[in-house]
Amino acid sequence: MLVSGDNDQMTFLKEEKAIVKHIFLIAKHLKKSFKDVANYGLSCFCTVASLDGAFRLSGQGNFNVIGSSLFGLTKSLKLECENVFCRAIGLSPDINAEQLARHIIAELHDPNLYISEVAYSSQRGTTLISKEDSKYLLGF
Repeated sequence: MLVSGDNDQMTFLKEEKAIVKHIFLIAKHLKKSFKDVANYGLSCFCTVASLDGAFRLSGQGNFNVIGSSLFGLTKSLKLECENVFCRAIGLSPDINAEQLARHIIAELHDPNLYISEVAYSSQRGTTLISKEDSKYLLGF
């Protein structure tokens, strides 16, 4: 949640900052284990956040520092641990629980290691890719 600060600067709640710091600390200490496991089989790091289901491109919904930080953490971990399956999943709050579960399970079983972030609205799934990476995608 954003709150107004002095000099018209936006600040975040202390609780949100603390949660983000803890999540990053946990990921830091698990990084070696992720890499070690990836040498023998599938190693997975997946985050799920309730955002707008469109990478905040819809212009709707509240900014969520925790959810947005999870996306950044997942993308950074993907760069540092190339053999680890890293996926950030953004879900619209208007998706029902059954659909949420289906989307999460589908992402965990997706063999495509080139996609690091996806978003689901109630109508469709979306991912953002660079032109360079598009040659690796078979469709979404």
